[in-house]
Amino acid sequence: MGKQLEIETPEPKVSEILQAVVDKLSDPDHWTTKAFARDVFDVPISPREPEAYKFCTIGAMRSAFSDSVTVKGLRALTDYLGGGVPWWNDMQNHESLIKTLTEAVEYFKKKESDEV
Repeated sequence: MGKQLEIETPEPKVSEILQAVVDKLSDPDHWTTKAFARDVFDVPISPREPEAYKFCTIGAMRSAFSDSVTVKGLRALTDYLGGGVPWWNDMQNHESLIKTLTEAVEYFKKKESDEV
């Protein structure tokens, strides 16, 4: 057998991680509080389970990315918010959550472009 070609995928930028969270949570029916994820019956479940239907901010990251990428996004969002993401997620209404996440995406896009 021949040698396998290994393709190295670049790690996503913070703005890309947060945009994926916005995309996943944009429908209010897919957002939750007080659990990383829930199934269609509103039962808490791992965000990486195929039955996961609703997600908190961290759960949305964990469902889409590896642990190391989730940590990267979580650290950046914590710094941006000036505090803990779980508490922030649970204290928002859906509209303000999406608004703040969208503003964070734009903030990190600008920061990333300034670093180039």
